[in-house]
Amino acid sequence: MKKMLIVLACASLASALCAADFADFGYQNRGEKTIDGVSYTILANKDGNELQFRSEPEPSATRLKALSELEGTLRSWKSLDIAAIRAVNESDRLILTVVPRKVEYNGQDLVSALPGGLVFYFVSAVEYDFRVKAGDYIVRIRGFFGPEGELMGLVESALKDPVAYLAQRDPQYAIRRMAEFNAMITDLQKADADQSATVKALRKALEDSQNSLMATMNKGFFGGPKPLNAAMVAKLVELKAASPALDRKGAAAALKAAGMNVSAKEIDIVFAVKFGESQ
Repeated sequence: MKKMLIVLACASLASALCAADFADFGYQNRGEKTIDGVSYTILANKDGNELQFRSEPEPSATRLKALSELEGTLRSWKSLDIAAIRAVNESDRLILTVVPRKVEYNGQDLVSALPGGLVFYFVSAVEYDFRVKAGDYIVRIRGFFGPEGELMGLVESALKDPVAYLAQRDPQYAIRRMAEFNAMITDLQKADADQSATVKALRKALEDSQNSLMATMNKGFFGGPKPLNAAMVAKLVELKAASPALDRKGAAAALKAAGMNVSAKEIDIVFAVKFGESQ
């Protein structure tokens, strides 16, 4: 019995110390709540806004300070109407997930493009790492925390033109997705010859996306997207169709013989995007 009382007293003391720690950073402990089978501590900030908190190790003062400051900043953002904030303190990092009701930016609501919400991490600095759903593309947005407009601008850019966004940050993913799209069009054409109008429209959409991707991959260090010469691309596609084993060296020689002055970089881009052959 005495041992049990000691255990209960220690648990009570630990709880009181934890509550005192939270209070030092402007939080009131409102008790425990089970959400989706997981137990969270409900913390309320000075304005009464609640935050769902779970911790594996005991949170350090540095982590709690980062949590308080990040939450305060995010709640001040005009673009965010926040439904819930969930924070998990793991051994190696603090994770904060914002579940928004609305994300209004430049006159549009971006919330449907953020099925997993906005996810932030803190180790020694705050970073973000979450996904944007843009049509058939899932675009990863990641980087170091900055101003509201900067982050919302990235979400808007990824949503508006996922191909260009991926070309700048993850071109190999965009190339794979286009190869899958091309295979889908080919299968559709084989399955139903009457779908010629649909196939033609899909091929045009694929070609436009490929041209956008190649232009972005071809841009200089300081310049914007630089479209490839359309005649050169068409000639290279023609050469590859006639000789599937054609490699980059052979392509350069054939294009030179045809009177086209083409850089090795441009040939690499066409091989990667049009033929799915990356180096």
